[in-house]
Amino acid sequence: MMLAKRFPVSFFYPWRFVQEEMYHSVMLDFRDHGAEHFVFVQEWIEQVLKDHLFFLRLKEHLRDSGMDLLEAHAPNGPEWDLNCLFEGRRSVMLEEHKRAMCYAAEAGCLTYTIHVGAGQYLMFRNSLEELHEAAKRSLDVLVPYAEHCGITLAVEHSFEPPNGAHQVVALLKEYDSPALGCCYDAGHANVMSPSPAKRQELYTEHMKWIWQGDVKEVPGILDILSPWIVTAHLHDNNGYCDMHALPGTGTVDWPVILAKLAACPRLKTIQSEIHCNRAENDVTPARICRAMSAILA
Repeated sequence: MMLAKRFPVSFFYPWRFVQEEMYHSVMLDFRDHGAEHFVFVQEWIEQVLKDHLFFLRLKEHLRDSGMDLLEAHAPNGPEWDLNCLFEGRRSVMLEEHKRAMCYAAEAGCLTYTIHVGAGQYLMFRNSLEELHEAAKRSLDVLVPYAEHCGITLAVEHSFEPPNGAHQVVALLKEYDSPALGCCYDAGHANVMSPSPAKRQELYTEHMKWIWQGDVKEVPGILDILSPWIVTAHLHDNNGYCDMHALPGTGTVDWPVILAKLAACPRLKTIQSEIHCNRAENDVTPARICRAMSAILA
């Protein structure tokens, strides 16, 4: 299949746990194991929005290590998500996303992945219709700005009611713009996908709380999103919670998923979203690179 030759691969890393003086060492570790690109992650974006000089230093670190940024992931949470309902925050949030997209485009990023949001729903159980309208109002502002910046907004689906595959498609259908697409997340899809072996009682307590005891699984998530997919987060899990584990250590059917991804008409890039900051994942930059190479070869 050789997806790595057809689509560039970018790597997440938990940089918030790394002192800046150590960036060069970690970046070299990735480069020495075949990586070329990083994701402009949330913590970097938040720091850049506070301190422009950090952006200049980050570009130096990347240049000196022979790496670059190819994707961006927006800050997320109730104060950042598309469906933020608090009017006192919305105008500031939208301006900060616009600034972040501008920095991402200047850094060479092709996509800017953004969350629909679940925090407010989980706190207040707002109606899905109200949250959809809030997300649409945000996209009404951000899509034209993405066009201006020359970057593609990638709306990410997840595993809560406001941001499932059908909810994301309902948003995307509101627009006709090459600057708007979807980020497919293999781990989120695996959690929400039915299979003959899965049992409701094995979902984590957190998932049961999200869905109030009845997780609404969705078959064919990749097929639903396929026309809009511009980038993809690859990581694994056991089908019951979002573990961000190494591909091959969970239940994601990688040959099927990757064959379908390769056929997506708008796919630009692939991203590793394996987490290193969880003890159960037991990963290093070398293991991340090897795992990604193994499934993409």
